[in-house]
Amino acid sequence: MTTGRVAILLAAVVVAMAMPRIAGPSWRVIAMPNQMRLMEGRPVQWESETMFRTMKAMVTDLPNEALYPPTFGFSTDEYRAILPIFTASVIASVVGSLYWGSMLADLSWWWGGAVCTVALLGRLGVSRGVAVMAGMLTAVSPLGVAYVGSGNLHAASSLSLPIFATAIWDALFVAHPRPLLAGMRVGILLFAASLTYTYQWVLIPTFALVIAVQARTGARGLSLLAGVVVFGALTICARQALALIGLPINAHINDPLAVLLGGEGASGTPNSLANAVSAGLMAVNRWVQNAPSVFADTVWSYHPIMVAVAVVGCLHASRPVLAWVGAASLVAFAQGLIYSVPWVTMTAFPYLYGCAALGVHVQSTLLQKKLAMVYALGDVSPKRVRSIIAGAMMVVLTLSTNLDVIGIDWYVVKWWGFWYVPH
Repeated sequence: MTTGRVAILLAAVVVAMAMPRIAGPSWRVIAMPNQMRLMEGRPVQWESETMFRTMKAMVTDLPNEALYPPTFGFSTDEYRAILPIFTASVIASVVGSLYWGSMLADLSWWWGGAVCTVALLGRLGVSRGVAVMAGMLTAVSPLGVAYVGSGNLHAASSLSLPIFATAIWDALFVAHPRPLLAGMRVGILLFAASLTYTYQWVLIPTFALVIAVQARTGARGLSLLAGVVVFGALTICARQALALIGLPINAHINDPLAVLLGGEGASGTPNSLANAVSAGLMAVNRWVQNAPSVFADTVWSYHPIMVAVAVVGCLHASRPVLAWVGAASLVAFAQGLIYSVPWVTMTAFPYLYGCAALGVHVQSTLLQKKLAMVYALGDVSPKRVRSIIAGAMMVVLTLSTNLDVIGIDWYVVKWWGFWYVPH
């Protein structure tokens, strides 16, 4: 299947997943109706206010003081979604609607994430058919479905990970042989990732772990280190520039740096070193106690059926694929110990969906061989039988997390966990 046909297929799957949540109730409406507000007559989640006001700042000439009052300011929620907000603003200026601008931006980034999942797995040596199935699993993932129609651009942010992972992979493993030049490219990409979501904290440790276990990786390690330095410098410059134009960033209470330093949340002011150490030790103890529940949360975030099929795929995966899924899963689990929510525990999704697709391929091949031994299939080709079995398995995996389209909402409630509000 050509790249163009794959892109068209994945676009159709994304639209098919989005339409029932646009025309009917979104996951947010099902799980937490008390958090919904109206925007242009459509229900959106209340936090989308921050996204819409920044979109207004980009498409209107209203002064900063009118959109960013000192009591609320410019928050890290907006800073870490600037690129999706910009995308939504450009689309809104064309279609004349902030709501549909944000909706189409969500779909665009969602589709891009699915396409880049195929590209990323192809770079890891996964066969084309398996990579395309992994892209389809990304297109039907709760990371997109759960947010479409909410207006907060979280679908765009969550599905951006494969886009930057693919670009950074190319910079480190394919692009310029000079480490420092490759590092500059990595740093710019990490900075762009930080303006889309907080995936720089996923990408840096994941690539570091994979590079560390490879042979003769000194140049790549140097490139990654240089990229981290460039990313830090660009971040400091960007934040200073925002402060100069009257938009200093107010740290979110769950800002990673504030959490790790034992800070005081929204104030962004760290406590004393002794208090920080004490808070850190208490956090480690809490993480150890919470490890079993975080593991269970991770399994349910993907769905147990998806995880079971992925485990089968891992048993037949190549060493490079195992290295990536292992490193990404370790990073996701560690971050889940800090903040155990689905969109954090699922940050290994490109690689786990790759293993799940490989599991589908392996099991469909085994079932085809068993059927051929038991039944006389006549002139039916083995490839056609495998395709039918694989297609049926993909339907089961899709339905496992999308039964809300026929009114069965239990998985939506399970996925949102403690945010669920009974009707």
